[in-house]
Amino acid sequence: MAVTVQRGLQKGVRRRYRRMSDPLAYYHEYYSGLSRGELQRRDASLYHTLRRRELLSTVPQRQHRTMADPLAYYHEYYGSLTRGQLQRHQSWLYHLLRRRGLLQKIPLQPGHAICDPLAYYHEHYGDLSVRELRKKNPALYQRLWRRGLLGDLAGRKTNILHRKKSIRQWRM
Repeated sequence: MAVTVQRGLQKGVRRRYRRMSDPLAYYHEYYSGLSRGELQRRDASLYHTLRRRELLSTVPQRQHRTMADPLAYYHEYYGSLTRGQLQRHQSWLYHLLRRRGLLQKIPLQPGHAICDPLAYYHEHYGDLSVRELRKKNPALYQRLWRRGLLGDLAGRKTNILHRKKSIRQWRM
């Protein structure tokens, strides 16, 4: 009997599962542990027989890989990468951390944080007007504008850049 079964498992040998009384027992004996997709690739006729007889629900589906702690995985393998480097090199891990709300625990690139933009302006661009600063360093200009610090620049004409025209000026 074992010889005939082995012959039945060979490729090109036709097996008749329709006449089989229990195809599920046959699956457990010869294909136990295979997922539905693997069973369909290896033995499509057994897969379709199980599907027709509504026994396919007993065959396990493919196991999806899940990561229990992506932050620990980051620290173990990519601890030296900053957020930007992680996004460029391992975008799947970056997006996983972002979806789980753990991205703030990944360090930003050091040296780019300006705590006091007004002091930075006076130190590096003290002689520039606001308009020249806008052309030379738009990021610093935007940061000063968002914080409402453009008016604090001593001796500079800042209201010209942000003045809204009144209705009378538009009508003229």
